[in-house]
Amino acid sequence: MFKHKGLVTLKSLLVFMVLLLIWPHLLHLFSGRGADIGGGFSHILWFSLYAVPVILLTAVPVTVAAGFITMWLSGLSRTAVNFTIHIGSAALIGRILFDGFNEFTYLAIAVGAFFFFFDEWPHAWGRRNKRGLIAVTALVLLFTLIPTWISNYQVVQDLRKIDSEGFPDVVIFINGQEVPGTTVSTKYLSTGLEKSDYKGHSAEILPKGILEDSQYDIYEVNEGDVLSVTMDGSLSEVYTLELLYIDDTGQKTEVLSENNNEFVLPGELDPQALLFRAAWKRHMVLFQVYVK
Repeated sequence: MFKHKGLVTLKSLLVFMVLLLIWPHLLHLFSGRGADIGGGFSHILWFSLYAVPVILLTAVPVTVAAGFITMWLSGLSRTAVNFTIHIGSAALIGRILFDGFNEFTYLAIAVGAFFFFFDEWPHAWGRRNKRGLIAVTALVLLFTLIPTWISNYQVVQDLRKIDSEGFPDVVIFINGQEVPGTTVSTKYLSTGLEKSDYKGHSAEILPKGILEDSQYDIYEVNEGDVLSVTMDGSLSEVYTLELLYIDDTGQKTEVLSENNNEFVLPGELDPQALLFRAAWKRHMVLFQVYVK
């Protein structure tokens, strides 16, 4: 059995290297944009240093364990159990190592499919069983690519809209009266926003120099005033809008998108730059307005 498992590992790694060579091109097959011509070689170099040792430490024990578990099984039951062990373990390990389901997790599942295929091939007697094994493996590989194809297509559409229309415009109202805000920054990440992208943002107390400078628009607000925000040109209707402000106890964050994008001032505020943060799946807009 161990000789067979050694051959399974060798064949899987060789096919994995070939997959890495074409992986960048497969990912962008339906996105409408080409992949970096050197992307495949960079994948091979990077994964040779990182992924191959991980595969040897995780996939090899899994396939050996599968050999012991399926030793006394045959036919469809053996194939089903072997499939569950290899694909299920690859998905679980990939999810743990790469923090969820993403391109790298799907690649791990593809590796699991290679191990399953080469492990099960000697037991697939007859053309019908071999064709079925090929079809099942191909379906798993297709499953690993479809989510990325969809994501890459959406990224291309987003970027085209940003190029033609720009980032979403934000309109701020105080008691129904429109006031001009200032865009602080915009961000777009094709892989999606992470928790770290929300750090480092805060409202700021206005220095005396700004308060006395007539070139700055500073709006008076009082307890009970209503702040509201509208979006124009959003890439998606699904977003989170937050207001960051400072009260007597320090920095506060209020989720406005859960309250029709409105906020009632709870009390008198020190002169400050209120910071609004609008975040979508892949992009973020920060804007502020000065109040006193």
